[in-house]
Amino acid sequence: MSFYCLDYHWIQNQALRRYTIRKDGFLSYHAGYEPAWLLTRPFTFAGSRLTVNFATSAIGSVRITLLDADGCALAGYESCELFGDSLDRPVDFAGGTDVAALAGRPLRMRIDLRDADLFSFKFD
Repeated sequence: MSFYCLDYHWIQNQALRRYTIRKDGFLSYHAGYEPAWLLTRPFTFAGSRLTVNFATSAIGSVRITLLDADGCALAGYESCELFGDSLDRPVDFAGGTDVAALAGRPLRMRIDLRDADLFSFKFD
């Protein structure tokens, strides 16, 4: 999305500036070059796939691991490294493990980031 604004409107030499905002990306969890991670609260979901809205630099990445409610990693539920810029990227887990098997069960997610922004995730 773009919007335009008059800058220096109080003086004779005004400037028209163009600002851009990422669609569906007003707020993010940001990690710089040093790796960072976040851990969600326990939650339940309905659906059969996980998608994420994220952006990384050329050397950045996002990796998602599904955990049980106690924080222990679930076998087969670690994603590959995701990189790029996507509003709705499906997350694939090792060996093609299907998240539908976990629907209705309390889970947590650990999201590891490096030089990346995570805007949102959803199960549908």
